[in-house]
Amino acid sequence: MKFAKLTKRALTSSSKYIKYRLNGKKLDYPPQIDNIELTNHCGLNCSGCPRNLMKREKGYMNEKTFKRAISQIKENTNTKFISLHHFGDPVLHPKIDEFSKIASSRDIDTLISTKGSSLEGKRLRGVLNSNISIVKFSWAGLSKEEFERFQEPISYQKTVKNVKKYIKRKPGRQTVKIELLLYKKRPKKDVEKFVKKWKPIVDEVDIKRCSHWTGNSKKIKNLINRSGNKFTKFLAKTFFPPCPFPFESLSILYDGSVVPCCRDYDGRYIIGNIHKRDLDSLWNSEKMKKLRKLHLKGSRKKLELCKKCTKTLISI
Repeated sequence: MKFAKLTKRALTSSSKYIKYRLNGKKLDYPPQIDNIELTNHCGLNCSGCPRNLMKREKGYMNEKTFKRAISQIKENTNTKFISLHHFGDPVLHPKIDEFSKIASSRDIDTLISTKGSSLEGKRLRGVLNSNISIVKFSWAGLSKEEFERFQEPISYQKTVKNVKKYIKRKPGRQTVKIELLLYKKRPKKDVEKFVKKWKPIVDEVDIKRCSHWTGNSKKIKNLINRSGNKFTKFLAKTFFPPCPFPFESLSILYDGSVVPCCRDYDGRYIIGNIHKRDLDSLWNSEKMKKLRKLHLKGSRKKLELCKKCTKTLISI
């Protein structure tokens, strides 16, 4: 993320924090809904993903819950764009095409992120027949060996074949991206080679540094080599700037549960469920007020979900 963009977001967030401090009761603007989790099932065990720590039950969002989510989003937010994933592969959902059309009928654009390894047969047809606006293929590894090591079990050749087949058949209105996740700093020439390979056949190529999520996975921290950064480690223990997420967004899990953080892979801080309360009341619920208060006081270390996270330190 460029410095100018970071600065703009920091200033915007700061104004929200100040306004909330002065008001102290509730936020007078609606949340952005970042994610609707169609499923938390996935056939892969990726090195940079915390799903292996997930203890919550696995399942698929039903149509009643999805329609309720879309209805609540239209009534209580200004959200125009939603990711149909959280911690699972959305391509595995048998009604992905129907759900995307429900969203688009309410003027909500959608995005999915997938590895592409499962994009064949009925699943391929489901995405091709959908109204999904953006399909993002998220990869780790610059070589075949890295690709298959970081994402198991997966075949590099099969996945490349699936992606290229999809690109040839994709609807003209749809944007296709390749997102390269970098766990560590890599030689510039290797990254440029990757971009050169994919840029002619996709709409966008993005390069992204891997997140350590909530900081609870030693495997991920060791992989991306942030735990060895003494400065960041020191800041994470002593410096607690407010996180923007509790002041900006919510995510909806497959069973209708709502969490205030897109990094909450296990539903550790559920503020309620859309089948019992609407998004407007959840946004200014007592649990959200408590969460914001702790962040503003620099006391997020009291929150199990937040105490090890370095989200607010990534740009330092």
